[in-house]
Amino acid sequence: PSTVGRIRYCYTETDLRNAVTDINSNLVREINIVNEISCSSALPIWLPSAAPSEANIKIVFELNGNSIFDRSPTGMPVLIGMNITDQTMAMSLANRPRTYIFRDGKMCGTKLGSGTGTLIDIACSQFSVVENMHFENARKGVRMRFCMFGEIRNISSNDIYDIVVEPTRGD
Repeated sequence: PSTVGRIRYCYTETDLRNAVTDINSNLVREINIVNEISCSSALPIWLPSAAPSEANIKIVFELNGNSIFDRSPTGMPVLIGMNITDQTMAMSLANRPRTYIFRDGKMCGTKLGSGTGTLIDIACSQFSVVENMHFENARKGVRMRFCMFGEIRNISSNDIYDIVVEPTRGD
């Protein structure tokens, strides 16, 4: 993968997973998808669930017209999202949230087996944005849990089984 400052250019699933892992170490602020990426691992791509050391951090996922596909055998429960396990973790993130921006691309689940659950699942953030995205073949397109001042705009979908956009207060 190519790196310029805190910008990571991702060509493969491994590049993408490593870039997301490096968000927690404050090494990555922008992830540029420069190829179609097929995720064949059954494990979701988990965004950091620990609060950042700095305030007001913005993480940009720039898809550049490319797609991220769930190619796992039975479909991931979440393609890219946050695994918030308890209220303490949620409150820690809510008090020092990150802003996530997903834009200009497509995310596709799989219809094999039980299928993909949610394509993007963001929790405990402020000012997060999902824009100019297309969602396909999943139960849910975007779920935003306790995302203050979040925006979803200019999205389209095809074959989303349950709901395209689910804003919630959190769990």
